[in-house]
Amino acid sequence: MLLRAACVRPAVPNAQENRRLRRKDGGFTLLELLAVLVILAVIIAIAVPLIGNIIERSKQEATINTAGQIAEAARLYIISEENGQLANKTVDVATLVNSGYLTQPYDGWGAKIEGTSSVEFGANGDLKQVTLISDKLGNNPGKVLTADQIRQKKWE
Repeated sequence: MLLRAACVRPAVPNAQENRRLRRKDGGFTLLELLAVLVILAVIIAIAVPLIGNIIERSKQEATINTAGQIAEAARLYIISEENGQLANKTVDVATLVNSGYLTQPYDGWGAKIEGTSSVEFGANGDLKQVTLISDKLGNNPGKVLTADQIRQKKWE
């Protein structure tokens, strides 16, 4: 008889038990939802500027890589077409494109690099600088990149 009494449940739960069961079955409270929204807002506030900086930096790096490719095309052009004398030579992008050493280059912002952009070699034949001219080249429509900046991938 004792065993039977332990297994019997009341047919109708009392009011306090009914509230407890309803609370378990319910969704999230307004306070919990607001806490999640605040956390998401903080994460977004931190992430958006970081992503913007990453995108800007990738455009700058793409432009630096393009400057390196233009410099190598100029080096090949001088070696092949001008008896290999690199010392104190300047070659413009239009010459490189017209002679087939380079296809039309674009900066990291997607704008064409103008034909008046140039590559300069120093007195000993080493790369001195690359001058890039384009409509969208950041805030610098006539950006000069030195040999060190190109090697070290530094924009400023």
